[in-house]
Amino acid sequence: MVNLRNIEEIIKDIKSLIPRVDKEIKSFIKSKPLDKSEIERMLDYLMNPFLEKQFNKLINYYKIIDKAAAEDYKKSYKEMYS
Repeated sequence: MVNLRNIEEIIKDIKSLIPRVDKEIKSFIKSKPLDKSEIERMLDYLMNPFLEKQFNKLINYYKIIDKAAAEDYKKSYKEMYS
């Protein structure tokens, strides 16, 4: 049987890491990466409902580099989590 307290604790732990993810995303964007594969790898990591805000920040940056690819990522995210 699943222990809901354990699940709640895990979710709490995940949420506590979000400020660190924010910091990394800001730093990543500030470095102005142009390598699409590097940006897409980061987007892949951010495809999670807990990290939607961070995903959207990076998508907005990626639109400057490759608008069509950014839109594809946005569409994939919506299909997965809507």
